[in-house]
Amino acid sequence: MTDSDRAEFARLLTATMQVYGTSLAADAIGIWWAALAGYSLELVRAGLSAHVTDPRAGRFAPKPADVIARLAESDGRPGADEAWAQCPLSESATTVWTEEAREAFFAGAYQILADGDRIVAAVKR
Repeated sequence: MTDSDRAEFARLLTATMQVYGTSLAADAIGIWWAALAGYSLELVRAGLSAHVTDPRAGRFAPKPADVIARLAESDGRPGADEAWAQCPLSESATTVWTEEAREAFFAGAYQILADGDRIVAAVKR
């Protein structure tokens, strides 16, 4: 975020905390700003929205680490289930995968898949 985003960030954060029936002092908003200043306002807004709408975590007021965790989840890469669904079924098929997906595949799923059980391999990954 840039300095020109400070006022909008404060409004967004204040409104979010009001949803939880709480308010923030100016010093607390400054702590939030310092923690999230490296992200764009749009990403911060998306992270707060993801927290608020989460059925489990959204029951509690967010902390900066909650928003950062949401931003880490939304790095553009597929989640584990989606990545597994993209894996090829045979050697004649191909895929592009991340280093993490490759490591997960050879760490546990490869032998089970080679034995012919794609469902168990998905669970064991």
